[in-house]
Amino acid sequence: MLVLGGIPSIAQTVPEYEQQAEQLRRYHQVEEAIELLQAGLERHPGEPRLLLPLSLLLVESGRANEAEEHLQRVLSLQPLDPEAHRSLGEAYLRQGRLPGAIRHFQQSIRLRDGDERVHYRLAFLYLIQERLDLAVEHTRRAIEIDPGEPRFRLLYSMLLGIQGRENDSYEQLRIARRLAPADASILFRLSEKERAAGRTSTALESLKLASGADPENPLYHSELAQLYSQLGQEREAAESAVKARQLYQAFQDYIEALSLVGQGRTLQALPLLEPAVQRHPEFISGRLLLADAYQRLERPQPALRLYLQTLERDPSNSKAMQEATWILAGRSDFGSALRILSEVPQAHLDQSLIEAYWKQDQQQPQAALERFRRVESRNPLNPGLLQWISYCLYTQGRKEEALRVLKKVAGLRPEDAGVQRRIGEIELEGRRQAAFRHMEAKNWEAARAAFSELAGGSEPGDRRASYQLHLAYCHQQLGQLRQAARTYANGLQSHPGAHWARLNLASTLYRLSRFREAVEQWERLPGPSKTAPIYFQLGVCYLHLDRYDRAEAAFRQSLEKGNRSPQLLYNLGTTLLRQFKTAEAWALIRRSAAANYPPALVLLKRAGLTGR
Repeated sequence: MLVLGGIPSIAQTVPEYEQQAEQLRRYHQVEEAIELLQAGLERHPGEPRLLLPLSLLLVESGRANEAEEHLQRVLSLQPLDPEAHRSLGEAYLRQGRLPGAIRHFQQSIRLRDGDERVHYRLAFLYLIQERLDLAVEHTRRAIEIDPGEPRFRLLYSMLLGIQGRENDSYEQLRIARRLAPADASILFRLSEKERAAGRTSTALESLKLASGADPENPLYHSELAQLYSQLGQEREAAESAVKARQLYQAFQDYIEALSLVGQGRTLQALPLLEPAVQRHPEFISGRLLLADAYQRLERPQPALRLYLQTLERDPSNSKAMQEATWILAGRSDFGSALRILSEVPQAHLDQSLIEAYWKQDQQQPQAALERFRRVESRNPLNPGLLQWISYCLYTQGRKEEALRVLKKVAGLRPEDAGVQRRIGEIELEGRRQAAFRHMEAKNWEAARAAFSELAGGSEPGDRRASYQLHLAYCHQQLGQLRQAARTYANGLQSHPGAHWARLNLASTLYRLSRFREAVEQWERLPGPSKTAPIYFQLGVCYLHLDRYDRAEAAFRQSLEKGNRSPQLLYNLGTTLLRQFKTAEAWALIRRSAAANYPPALVLLKRAGLTGR
């Protein structure tokens, strides 16, 4: 993603703020756009042309309460502004305040009837209230204003279906398909309609098209299996059923891998993703996550290969296009990067930037400067040419050079807090990457020192808590169990959902013989996290605490989850002995002794039960 933002310098007009904020929004840099508009409002207090786009961005980013305050202020100045009423309706809708949302959407329509977005919103709200006639009326009006929007046709089809007008509902779906022929969800709905009408063969063709448009969706393959079976095509039904099961499993692996990557355990995610992507070439989501994982591990070559494979199957995939482009640019393969960008209609900013750097690389500084200025002209509040050059250097991994350029910018614009922040971010990123590299290399002492420094920094609390948890893991690997336990506990106070850390804390406390505290941590883990070994350790802790009923329950849970070890059989047996459940107890101890578990053999001998 191009970094288009930055805190502006002194002489900016309201239209410049509007233009730059819109540019940032188009590139999905919502937080940067919010910061820019807030800076604009500091210079132009109460300006409605800044308050309105800021409010919409706040709603989009889930901050509807803040948006509401700004919009009430706009309406106090401009009570007849239809856009302000529409935006306030959106804010109320995000907060679940449906009557208020309806009231402001209605007012927006009274002031400006030609906004199809408001009619569409009202149609959904009336549908929720089961006021079908009004929902149909507003949907029909949205279609009159914009007949080429497939979303309106889909809603209209659903409403007509609820009213029992199946033929009209089906016709609206057919129109939606013509408007969006590659939309798999529309094809799937068509298939459902055709199947309900008894047109099984037609339904099969629609569903096959849906599966072709979205081949990684296991639901479509599952439904195909049923349709093939109805038509007596058992071989095709069996193939589709197998495909559905395989894709469901691939998505389960994907979800687990995504969780691991989010925890910073990228290496552990690879064995889940690599086989799934290799077995399923159509699994685009898995391929992109695997490519991102390779990038995190600083392995650009396999990442590039996956991005290019994605573009072969889906040339319009913006994520793959952007990442492949910048990997190629980082290798100075500007020609290949530009060939990819030439296929994308809205890539002119990326293209101008790469062209500029290419010219610079070819010792044509004036041509490069012209292209950098072309980018600047489209982003009038961008911090400047040097920041673009710094970004180019950064994308190639030349971070020390990028830092030197940014520090030059800071010297020229000492008031620019954005430049200072970016300098800090790059320096911090370097320290962060070094810490994780030490961890992946199992250089625990160096990793401990690096995470200790990060945990004591000035980053937000949740990130510092994450560093604390990684620091605790380093202590644990170094055998520094008391420090590990203390640091895990501190980190979990701010990051209680880090179940992997809570599991490690419990294990550490167990090793320190702090059984009561270990039990407290294990009991706080969600059910699916408790494996057979965990239940076994939990049972041992309960034994040390003389809580025999709890110990028995934990050991039995471990047994149910597949633990048949002689240690478990022995401990469960001795626990039952303490509760005078002698018959089952001695049976379990004998099973443990049969596996030559020494404590069981000794106990049987002492009890004089050997050979019985």
